[in-house]
Amino acid sequence: MSAEEGAEVSGAPPLPNDQFSTFELAAHAVLLTAVALPALAYLLDLFADWPILWDRIVADIVEPVIGEAGSDSDYNMLDTAVYALLLASFVFALSAWLRRARLPAQERTLFVFLPWVVWAAMVEVAEDAGIISASIQTLFVSPLIHFQTASWVVLSGALAYYLTRDSDSERTSDMCLRIAVGVMVLHLLFLHDLSGEGAFDLLAGSVGILTILASLPIIRFRGLVSHWSGVEQGVFLSGLTSVALAFGVLGRFGLERAAEGDPAVLWPAWVVLGTPLILCWMLAKRGCEAREGLLAEDVNPGVLAPGLTLAAWEELDDDEHKDAEARVKTAMMASPAVLLAVYGQVADGMATYLGIDHFGYSEKHLLSDLIIEVGNGAWAFLVVKLLLAGFVLLFFMEARFEQRHRHLRLLVMLGLLTVGLAPGLRDLGRLMLGV
Repeated sequence: MSAEEGAEVSGAPPLPNDQFSTFELAAHAVLLTAVALPALAYLLDLFADWPILWDRIVADIVEPVIGEAGSDSDYNMLDTAVYALLLASFVFALSAWLRRARLPAQERTLFVFLPWVVWAAMVEVAEDAGIISASIQTLFVSPLIHFQTASWVVLSGALAYYLTRDSDSERTSDMCLRIAVGVMVLHLLFLHDLSGEGAFDLLAGSVGILTILASLPIIRFRGLVSHWSGVEQGVFLSGLTSVALAFGVLGRFGLERAAEGDPAVLWPAWVVLGTPLILCWMLAKRGCEAREGLLAEDVNPGVLAPGLTLAAWEELDDDEHKDAEARVKTAMMASPAVLLAVYGQVADGMATYLGIDHFGYSEKHLLSDLIIEVGNGAWAFLVVKLLLAGFVLLFFMEARFEQRHRHLRLLVMLGLLTVGLAPGLRDLGRLMLGV
């Protein structure tokens, strides 16, 4: 359906891209409150001798994060609700600014960020293993690890933007690889006191050898992404080199444990990573034909035509509309972004099930622990995660986004991927290394 036809159905045009909606303004208000309220509480404690509010913030929100560093700390109802509200507000606010900046919103962007999701999980495992220095380990626990990850993404993206904006494709690719190596070196310097060793001592030892081996496939990836923008290449390749360094650090830890008679357990990786892969393959096979057909018609499944509002789309009820809806629903089964989100949820469920019911770990998140307690085992959590994966799939099969909400759609997909895949990979890493 064309934009002109949609305008005839609904008299209310979409908001301009540079205008914030009510929800976006509310999200900004929540984020400003999150900054202003702790500042006000601290000032009341300092100058008015009224510590009640500040003490509550420290005890219920700050200390669980600090306590997570070097050990496991339980979350409570208040900090869980606060973190969830801040995450939702951040997604709405960021999507609005990305739209105003006219940055592209393509599904491949999720693959740009994917290495950084993996990196965050790997360094959390390193923190759990006691590898990270005590002076900085607080930066490697949730939710601070997410802010740190975002900082590295912004740094690598900014460097790529300013250094490649006037370059041709070949020079852009070469420059982004150099940026990626530079970001890895910055990581190395940031973690210079890892296990009491200097940065160059680490690079010359087993960590360096393992890092180099893990970095070799990056040359291949560079060729595959050479048609991407400079920012996309810079962020993606920097994420890959960071993953390679994290692999080197964890690899050395695993080798040291093996030398002590406690080798890594590999079979959980086949279960945790393989099971959701089979499910995603079945879904992709079912929706591949419909997705390819829509893309050939220059239709982005799940996103309305430019100028077409959601109200206008929902008012349609003819046979052509029903056929288009059916094709979109089927096509979303093969959407790479949706499949990644489904994969992450199932992987998290499998990792938690194995860790608790077969390896003797415990759950620290309130809601997850309640599910496990009610079900008398982590199998209940796995069932809930499978249902959640189904809900994610159903949501994107049914949801339709206006052109101005493409960035929001992308960030929702990234959020669902992160909250599923990152903890799943962290749990898997702990299982394999015996942490």
